[in-house]
Amino acid sequence: MIQSRILQVASLMVTVSFLIEAGMAQTDRYTYSAPVRAKDGLKTGTLKDAGLDEQAIATGTGKIISGGFGNVHSLLIVRDGKLVHEAYFKGEDVQRGKGKLGVVQHGQDTLHDMRSVSKTFVGAAVLAAHSKGKIKSLDASIFDYLPDHKVLAEGHKKEITIRHLLTMAAGLDWNEQMSYMDPANDETRMDAAPDAIAFFLSKPEKQKPGSTFNYTGGATETLAAIIKNATGKSADTFIADEFFKPLGITSFE
Repeated sequence: MIQSRILQVASLMVTVSFLIEAGMAQTDRYTYSAPVRAKDGLKTGTLKDAGLDEQAIATGTGKIISGGFGNVHSLLIVRDGKLVHEAYFKGEDVQRGKGKLGVVQHGQDTLHDMRSVSKTFVGAAVLAAHSKGKIKSLDASIFDYLPDHKVLAEGHKKEITIRHLLTMAAGLDWNEQMSYMDPANDETRMDAAPDAIAFFLSKPEKQKPGSTFNYTGGATETLAAIIKNATGKSADTFIADEFFKPLGITSFE
């Protein structure tokens, strides 16, 4: 969960075409106003100055408010380096691990569940630890940084490197291609396991490490453990020190 306009923009790739199309559906539930400049370093501007159709986007934003595009929590548009549209909406929300939050009136300061956007921060943190010399090589065995789990270094698992986890190519049998409500989902099973790293590394070998990409939450979980063992800081503390604090992000969990 994190609160940041910068990350809202980074994680929400918006195309204006659907709003232009929505301009055909009339609504008076929204009136456009230019974003207010905050202390987050984002420059602001107007839709008009950016050469965008203010009426069409305002109408499309009104359609979001009316529920015409489903459960949308926010809409931010950046053009030529300037934030030119910023709107937040009321909608059902959920936090993974804690369940449904009910209807939330989202706003600029609302903590928002970033889900797998967090994987990017974990990967960046590994690179930061590497640049500081805390991790000697990305091609080092993961077990060099997992002393409590070396007993699981069997077969081709001995060949799994930090780079393989970063590229989600550990080669283990992992199925996350189903609903996270399905108890057979390996991510869900890992969340319920007493030792998430042991659960991941106990999975059977399926391919040679480095040969095949497979979306794997267990890889990210294991990278977080490697960060902690390499730096002496938990992954969230290390990420906060390296990225959040320099960006002025103080509200997160």
